[in-house]
Amino acid sequence: MSGRSEYRWNKDNGRGNNRQDEPKLSSSTFSLTGDSAHNHAVVYWSGRNSSVILILTKLYDFHMGSVTESTLWRSTDYGSTYERMNDKVGTKTLLSYLYVCPSNQKKIMVLTDPEFESSVLISTDEGASYQ
Repeated sequence: MSGRSEYRWNKDNGRGNNRQDEPKLSSSTFSLTGDSAHNHAVVYWSGRNSSVILILTKLYDFHMGSVTESTLWRSTDYGSTYERMNDKVGTKTLLSYLYVCPSNQKKIMVLTDPEFESSVLISTDEGASYQ
């Protein structure tokens, strides 16, 4: 057995010796009321000095090949609570994609479904408002 393997794995307790140094993933389960039929979710958290988490949930119809419902959610408290943001982007707007600018993580771009309407909505304040 190599030194690297011995360092990573301890037979006695069945885990690596240095695991306490690795970041721990904490998770929570929550319900986004009104989206029980949605079958796809995109989650974004910058993780850098930001408590904002964005979630785009959508119902993708595989027979039609497009999104038929979508909801944009925003949390400002690391995911403890969420606000529904559809009124900020248009209640009837079908959102398909969520992108974050790699050089400016406060800049969010949301694209609508091109089957129904083609538009790009841009936020410069981590999703609080859109133009």
